[in-house]
Amino acid sequence: MVTGAAVGGLPGAVIGAALGGVGGAAASFFLDLATRAFNKDIRAKRTRAELFVRIAQKLGDPAES
Repeated sequence: MVTGAAVGGLPGAVIGAALGGVGGAAASFFLDLATRAFNKDIRAKRTRAELFVRIAQKLGDPAES
């Protein structure tokens, strides 16, 4: 877990502290999840995708304002 924290930076440190003795597969999953949560590129893509979904919803239902 210490290696994951050292390699994963802030997300790794957060997950390493939170997981403690959880097995390797779960730790890897949570490290990946945290890395995605802190990644600015992924957040920007998610925000863009949410914007497109909101626009599509507005265009699909003109009665809603």
